[in-house]
Amino acid sequence: GIIIALVIVFSVIYFLWGSFINRGTLRIIGDPLPFFIVNVFNDKEYKCDESPCEIKQKAGLKDLIIEKNGYKTVLAEAEVKLWRTVDLNVNFDIIPYLEKIESIPSRDDNLEYKLIQDTNNSQKLVKSDDERLTALAYFPNALKDPLIFGSKNNVLIVDRQTSYLVDLRFSKKEKIEDPNFRKIKSAKWSPHGKYLVFEKNDSESLWLLKSEEKTVQQLDIQTPITSVGWDDNENLIFVTGQVFENDIENKVKLFTEKQIGNFLFGSYQPREDRYSHIGVFTEIVELPTGIYLTPDAKYLYFKSGDEYFRIRNL
Repeated sequence: GIIIALVIVFSVIYFLWGSFINRGTLRIIGDPLPFFIVNVFNDKEYKCDESPCEIKQKAGLKDLIIEKNGYKTVLAEAEVKLWRTVDLNVNFDIIPYLEKIESIPSRDDNLEYKLIQDTNNSQKLVKSDDERLTALAYFPNALKDPLIFGSKNNVLIVDRQTSYLVDLRFSKKEKIEDPNFRKIKSAKWSPHGKYLVFEKNDSESLWLLKSEEKTVQQLDIQTPITSVGWDDNENLIFVTGQVFENDIENKVKLFTEKQIGNFLFGSYQPREDRYSHIGVFTEIVELPTGIYLTPDAKYLYFKSGDEYFRIRNL
């Protein structure tokens, strides 16, 4: 009888511990404010009509999927602590949407430079609009028909045999022995000169120069350089007609095959070597060009055919 009684007591204690005592509170603070839905992995769905939204949970690590109509889904992780309240701040990002406009602004982080003759067959690099012709770098041996791609911080000069990277901040000139530059035909510098995206005559892919590391890599992006642009965080915004896959974390995998009628708007983050999904808009029937992103990253402007558009709330 005593054993049965002990079993019953322990069963009751176990039930009370699991159902009522082993608990903590997860307080979710949404921005913008509710309504939103919280799915707790291995538990259930909670509808939050107010913010903060308090959810009672067993203590431990929780995986959450948080959804709000008109906003991107948020994946989160939270540690619920025994008999305590834990705050989780959630910032919802609006799903981008497309609108037609009358005209678009322009932006060009490339600056014009030129090489002019100096003394004894040498040349000097100057800004094209500098009437004083102040030398930014010297080249003892004259370069023949060089291509020059300049920004406010860096200038890439491509000769038939050699390429030079000039760091204007420190008046530093370095040779870059990379054969990929010999086929370069156009390029765009990022706003702060950390990266140069360029296209080659012998490749469908875009390529990237990392100016600080002096390295060159082939990107997965296959699109004309007129269909890419930089944001102020040095991320490359692109549009492509490539087949792609994207996961719940917004990562994108690009394939070489092309698709008809769908253009992917995406972002490439060079620091993480990551491709991200912005959106696909079925209203766009021709490959967008003239990509321009506002400094606050809220608006993406472009031209498609004879029409102008912008995407709001990136």
